[in-house]
Amino acid sequence: MDMTDNSVMHQDLSKFKVLVVDDDSISREIIACMLEPTNCIVKIAEDGFEAINDFFEFQPDIVLMDINMPDVNGVSTLKIIRNQGCVAPIFAVTSSVTKSDVKAYLAAGFNDIIAKPILREILINKISTALTV
Repeated sequence: MDMTDNSVMHQDLSKFKVLVVDDDSISREIIACMLEPTNCIVKIAEDGFEAINDFFEFQPDIVLMDINMPDVNGVSTLKIIRNQGCVAPIFAVTSSVTKSDVKAYLAAGFNDIIAKPILREILINKISTALTV
């Protein structure tokens, strides 16, 4: 993919709902701002408990899940949601991206990984690919 391609940056994802789960307010705000040009509907959850409730009320098309959260971490939240029948793509959003970490996230049931710090082009490209395939 050509990283200078602005068409990726302005994908129309207005018919899709994205659940962003992160305990860090700055990370949530950054992701929401990166997604704004796509016109997708964004819902924010501040922790795993909120994500579980929001998932079933909001019924997102895709979930962006932080891994390291207090109380219920991203892997545990993923497992709870998957056990309730979720088939939507769920991406791990994390700075822990060693080969063994990535392998463990994929084995746990995540569809893909987005590394922090997040690059906007990669974020939008991965989401649009997952939602249009």
